[in-house]
Amino acid sequence: MLIDTLLLEASPGELRGALLAAGQVWQVEHERRWPEPDGTEIAGAVFCGRVRRIDPGMNAAFVDLGAGADGFLRARDALGSDGQRDRGGRIQRLVQEGALVPVQIVGSARGDKGPVVSMAALREDLAGLSQRCQAMAVPALLTPGPDLVLRLLTTYYRPDSVRLVTNDRGVAKALEAGLSALGLSGDIALEAPGDIAQAGGLFESYGIEAAITTALDRRVALPGGGRLIFDEAEALTVIDVDSGRHAGRPGRGACDVNVAAAPEIARQLRLRNIGGVVVIDALKLDRKADREVFLKALQSALVADPAGVRVHGMTTLGLVELTRPQRGTTLAARLLEGRGERPVRADAVAYDALRSLQRMAAMRPGAAVRLRAAAAVIAALEGGLNKAVGAVETAAGVRITLTAEAGWPRGRVEFEEMAR
Repeated sequence: MLIDTLLLEASPGELRGALLAAGQVWQVEHERRWPEPDGTEIAGAVFCGRVRRIDPGMNAAFVDLGAGADGFLRARDALGSDGQRDRGGRIQRLVQEGALVPVQIVGSARGDKGPVVSMAALREDLAGLSQRCQAMAVPALLTPGPDLVLRLLTTYYRPDSVRLVTNDRGVAKALEAGLSALGLSGDIALEAPGDIAQAGGLFESYGIEAAITTALDRRVALPGGGRLIFDEAEALTVIDVDSGRHAGRPGRGACDVNVAAAPEIARQLRLRNIGGVVVIDALKLDRKADREVFLKALQSALVADPAGVRVHGMTTLGLVELTRPQRGTTLAARLLEGRGERPVRADAVAYDALRSLQRMAAMRPGAAVRLRAAAAVIAALEGGLNKAVGAVETAAGVRITLTAEAGWPRGRVEFEEMAR
């Protein structure tokens, strides 16, 4: 699998990126600009943190970053005041409670657990950063991580094989600047705003919205009639392979279904951005040769994942264990909240409503529009996203009225055009 399209869709308050290969969506990224991000989810962000608590049993420290959950500093990632590791590897000999230390985000928060931070990653600049920390005297963000455009270009762009597509002139300029900074060149396709508005947006026209909807569902259909069932818990993710109507070859049906599932397992892990421990409950394979065929197919499908997935083999119960490093928040955490049925997040609905407003404004500039939605959605639009609402009004001369409707489900949003 080779990524052939890098797509960036700008909308009020948000930039979304997607990676496609042969028309299939493999990865989706979000960069939300309003309200201001606190930086704790961006790998590479540097903080002046205060050591809040040392846990000798875990051989780690919890670091207040001034935003979000405390960072988790392992002894192997900590450095003493001299910039060196302790030979015994004990956290209490490296940092002290109450001390201000520079740390860099190296692993994203997961559930109730804060991000993983490192001092060792800053070894070359540790002295200067430590001085800045002492001058600040409080936990705070020192340096934001790289923005989405630069992250995607650095990791995935290849001049000879990857096409760049966006719907926004500002993003096109950012792509040009990023290419120049990396010493690269390439053509950037700027989709016509009017055409995109009529198509329902750039993500809609490339099938990315549909892929996101599927990736938020527990069940994913497989070619031939089988399906995957995902259950995400705090400690691990379980993927059940269900044969459904898929019969396969006589005597080899289970192996055929498992092998057919391998590419979609690889794609869904990356699309959903699932990290940590993953257990695949594949169809039972009695023959050793069939187990080897399935494991080989799975490893082949996972080899292109930039996160670096490690397959640990198959247990005696026929369960396949693998680990995938967590990079950023999961797609579900970005768009859903809670557990169980996991209702859609109010801010996610608000961003979607803003995209719809932007498309309406492009087709009917100067209109007056009433947006009706659940109270939580309106609160998000009037609160942290009020600048984004204003940006839509200013860009197209549209007047927007927000109305909270009691008892409406969170996903319900309606628009009505009013007389000016």
